[in-house]
Amino acid sequence: LAAGDEWLGLEVGSGKASQSWRLTKLDDVALYLGQNKRCTALVARDQRLLRLPLTLPTTTAHQIKLSLRDNAAAAGWLGSD
Repeated sequence: LAAGDEWLGLEVGSGKASQSWRLTKLDDVALYLGQNKRCTALVARDQRLLRLPLTLPTTTAHQIKLSLRDNAAAAGWLGSD
């Protein structure tokens, strides 16, 4: 996928078992994928229609928490008033 692509639809499965869905919002991808991790994105780019195979990551997102060791140094660096 590239900046400016318009994601139109999604194909899940292959052969006779494949299903195609029109996307109205990106949040629907998970709904149509179910347990599948592979799909084909149907996108419009520069007036062309493309079929882009995708494999979604199997890991979940990780949350990272940052903390300061020296508040005074950070305040000077950030230019606090």
